[in-house]
Amino acid sequence: MKTRYVITHLQGRCVCALFYDNVCRELKVAEPENMTGRIYIGRVENVVKNLNCAFIEIEKGIKCYYSLEENKKHFFLNPKNTEKVCIGDSMLVQISREAFKTKPATATGKLSLTGEYVVLVSDGTGVSVSGKVKKHPHCLELKEKLEETFYKGKPLPAFGFILRTNTAEADSAPVLAEAKKLAEQFQEITGQAKYLKAFTKMYEPLPPVVEWLKNLRISDLDEIVTDDREIYELAGQYAAEAVKEKLRLYEDELLPLYKLYSLETILSRTLNKKVWLKSGGYLVIEQTEALTAVDVNSGKMVKKKDSFLKTNLEAAEELVRQIGLRNLSGMIIVDFINLKEKAEEEQLVSALKKYIQQENTGIVYVDMTRLGLVELTRKKNGKTLRELFADGRKEEVYSKKNGRRK
Repeated sequence: MKTRYVITHLQGRCVCALFYDNVCRELKVAEPENMTGRIYIGRVENVVKNLNCAFIEIEKGIKCYYSLEENKKHFFLNPKNTEKVCIGDSMLVQISREAFKTKPATATGKLSLTGEYVVLVSDGTGVSVSGKVKKHPHCLELKEKLEETFYKGKPLPAFGFILRTNTAEADSAPVLAEAKKLAEQFQEITGQAKYLKAFTKMYEPLPPVVEWLKNLRISDLDEIVTDDREIYELAGQYAAEAVKEKLRLYEDELLPLYKLYSLETILSRTLNKKVWLKSGGYLVIEQTEALTAVDVNSGKMVKKKDSFLKTNLEAAEELVRQIGLRNLSGMIIVDFINLKEKAEEEQLVSALKKYIQQENTGIVYVDMTRLGLVELTRKKNGKTLRELFADGRKEEVYSKKNGRRK
């Protein structure tokens, strides 16, 4: 099976598409102005006791929600005689969640710097290991080396480390070097912040596409191709050697990369409520505030014996793919075509679970209700595809300052 990761620009946004044998299985879209991960010197504008929160201004006119319940330890920059958050306080905060509709962005006092192998966190001490590899011998060995380097026989630093999953296949030297680099960067940020004014941006994370590349399972990919020279150079600077080896710059000006892979058509179909199946049936996917409802219809299907089951099985496979493509989350209720036999229902559920496991996009099968409705759920992971393209822009947006795509 040929797997390819395509990175290009479409309708003013950076789009990353994962293809298995020329079938798009995943779409990631970078937001034009994503603030998540930035670290600011903010100023407390208001404390709302009945909501147990504060509102912190990070830029002129931009205020963030700051939970006092979730943040017990605060990064004050001004002299204080109390640990309580007060109006006028100067604080170091990081944006943990982007603004959405009428809700402001969420800020946190738990700062983190993410590397390829290591995550530095300000709300911990010592070294912990990602749950997926917490018993891996090499990761445990790296854990001991980091503890010896930063903690044993030394003053306790104001940060901890988390070893990421990919450290299981990494050499010790780059992991230790990255940890030292992140520690120096954190100390520089916190040290300089004491002497700078409010609304100063202290840290800007790498573009989302570079982070996506760093998190790719390279062993499963045959090729990574992009037509954006800036992304190509950034990946060459920050991505792992395994990524660089499979990265190719596409330079054919006669046939744009997004046209070569029909990304306009794929995006248009993915934003459509109706999804046709090869059997003639179709899905109708309705996104609401509370949940996502999916209805499976027979459509143009020629009715034959056990054709309803075949259409449902086809719909189950396509449904799992669409959830990943559209980045749907929360409650997902699916109304398959009614099946008369209990054995057929069990076959459908078994196939759906298999497709969920194969796609590995975080979907959880919950149950089938007495009415025959299938309940699924998925953890929220950013905005849905429909939300990202809700403004309907059709042309690419360029930065007047530097002439690059935003």
